[in-house]
Amino acid sequence: MAEDQAPVCKICLMGDEESPLYRPCQCAGSIGYVHMECLSEWLQSNRNNKENWLECEICHTDYQVDHKLQPICRWHRYKPKQYDIPALIFSTVAILILLSAVGYAVPLLIYYWFLEEQATVMTVFTLINTILIWILCLMIMAKLCGFHTRRFKMWANQNNTYVPRRGVPRTR
Repeated sequence: MAEDQAPVCKICLMGDEESPLYRPCQCAGSIGYVHMECLSEWLQSNRNNKENWLECEICHTDYQVDHKLQPICRWHRYKPKQYDIPALIFSTVAILILLSAVGYAVPLLIYYWFLEEQATVMTVFTLINTILIWILCLMIMAKLCGFHTRRFKMWANQNNTYVPRRGVPRTR
């Protein structure tokens, strides 16, 4: 880099007027500088596409950055993938069905268990049916919780930001 030439970000090709430039890798010369915001976006876009997504594609050294979650007020809205939409519809319908099944089973259980003076075949049948409905509800809810937990983790990963480690050189 010539003495009269100001350093620019290797991603957006802008200078350090808006935010400082850092040298998070071993690249030499003007190609070694980057804005942390630009690098964060670059790393987010490469996170799922590459195995070594924290590695500089030019000098092949790991970027000297740490990641942290952004404040929740700055999180991006979740954009479901095409294959997520049927799963989200199924989840909504399943929850509505499960709530109505439990809403149906509880009053029946209370009626036949506590208000019937004599145990009948209907009482035993209703009790077994209610227990099976509850077990089914618990199994489906556990599956849905696992699905939505994985989706939340994916969403949280999209809302990481990167900060330079201590000692990373900067322009100002």
